[in-house]
Amino acid sequence: MKKGLATRTVPLWKAAALMLLVLHLLTQMKSSIPESGTPSLSSIRESTINRSTSFMLRMSSSIARNYIYRQLQASHHYRELSHNSYYVIGTDNKRYYHISIRYRIKHSSGEDVINTHCFNFTESGTLIETFSCD
Repeated sequence: MKKGLATRTVPLWKAAALMLLVLHLLTQMKSSIPESGTPSLSSIRESTINRSTSFMLRMSSSIARNYIYRQLQASHHYRELSHNSYYVIGTDNKRYYHISIRYRIKHSSGEDVINTHCFNFTESGTLIETFSCD
């Protein structure tokens, strides 16, 4: 062994993880490049907005369902019939997410009741309003 020469090797798993990360990033970049072959800032921005909107709608829907479960305290009698989610731009030019869930619940008396509950969320995913929207 020679003195003064330090050899440094990268573990195989680190090299493989780095290669997978680079491959993933390249794939993501390719999906935001339009057919003409030159990426435009608007297409990249739109792709990012679509992904963040999709994530926020999924997260908001989960919060809304949990809210209904907690309010009903009888989740084994709950059945979701329909679910709508979308975003709106408010008068203050901010993005808001709106979720409406239509569900059927069986009361202790055995009667089936169908309700629709609506939820409004801020752009950051904070629940700001919930109401019955039948």
